[in-house]
Amino acid sequence: MVMTTEEVGRKVLQQLNEAGYEAYFVGGMVRDALLGHEIYDADITTSATPDEVLALFEKTIATGLQHGTVTVVMDENNIEVTTFRLDGNYLDNRHPEHVTFTQSLSADLSRRDFTINAMAQALDGTIHDPFCGQADLEAKIIRAVGNPVQRFEEDALRILRGIRFVAKLGFEIEKKTLEAMKACHQLLASLSLERIRKEFEGIIEGEYRLKALKMMRNHELFSHIPYFKSFSHLSDSELERLDDFTLAVIIMEACCKRSDESFAKFPLKKSEKKLIREIDTVFLNFDDVGEARDMLTQYYFGAETLRMIKKFENCADCTRHADETFSPFSLAIESRNEIRIQPEEVLRLSGNAPGAWVNKLFTEIEKAIIFGEVENNSETLMTFIKERGIFDVKET
Repeated sequence: MVMTTEEVGRKVLQQLNEAGYEAYFVGGMVRDALLGHEIYDADITTSATPDEVLALFEKTIATGLQHGTVTVVMDENNIEVTTFRLDGNYLDNRHPEHVTFTQSLSADLSRRDFTINAMAQALDGTIHDPFCGQADLEAKIIRAVGNPVQRFEEDALRILRGIRFVAKLGFEIEKKTLEAMKACHQLLASLSLERIRKEFEGIIEGEYRLKALKMMRNHELFSHIPYFKSFSHLSDSELERLDDFTLAVIIMEACCKRSDESFAKFPLKKSEKKLIREIDTVFLNFDDVGEARDMLTQYYFGAETLRMIKKFENCADCTRHADETFSPFSLAIESRNEIRIQPEEVLRLSGNAPGAWVNKLFTEIEKAIIFGEVENNSETLMTFIKERGIFDVKET
């Protein structure tokens, strides 16, 4: 029987406890368990040092020893175990200069972002909640731990994380926390596009995403986020249409504009890199326009790429919402292999040597069939070839 992540996490907790160490579930798992949500991750915090964790468990991965994190591999699950720690000075509004291990659970919880994420749960179910996270869960409030300005100055990404929790949970942001977000929002300019994208994906996937996006717009949080400044002017209906494709388009546009940077540096999925190359091919190499170009796009790259290009093209604003009228063409052929006369036969009949002329001829044949100018049968195609005057076809 396959064990759940939570069950495996309990085994890890028990092993740490039996070895004489303090250990607790921490963060999102505790929050989601109290909310009755499904558990996907089981993060653990412990008084054991990384070396002690490595020595205690049979199979481990040294994930981030400098930050106190070891991944314990058990029953086909990866459980992150992190030593109680205090963060040093943050030099880049994102990462601590160093960390210091401690034996205090409360000290460890004090460095976390929001009260609803600063709770720990022991193996017996006891909740350690020094910042009243349970009360904020019940009140449906997102509140920074301690001084909110300090929390966001330490790590500017926490501003977007707070918005993501609004999108996921539908909670309100506590007044001082929201004021600190607005006061620190210029720090968002320092974030990498990769981190921005990940948080935005979480926001637009949330059940309450429109609430979260409106909050960002109304409090001018978009204005300092690289590539997203134009969102400040979107209407409610435009915000509601935002989707993952929008993020890909924004990154694609950034990729085109920032020619001084390597294409590989942008956080694009393989499918998105493929789409960019296909869009470039369509717009740079297809002389046909309108429906003819669209038919060729579908033929060479598939209906999904055509849909994406139409989605990109048909929207003047940055929301890039889907073209609901789009439907793929019913093409006479789907590939060159379906043409009723093949290059080998043409070469044999012509007696000519292979060369670029063959591909040029069959590209013309493809277009003629796709555009309905010629039927896809061998007799008609032979006539078409003869009329081109490309070579003298011998009678058989």
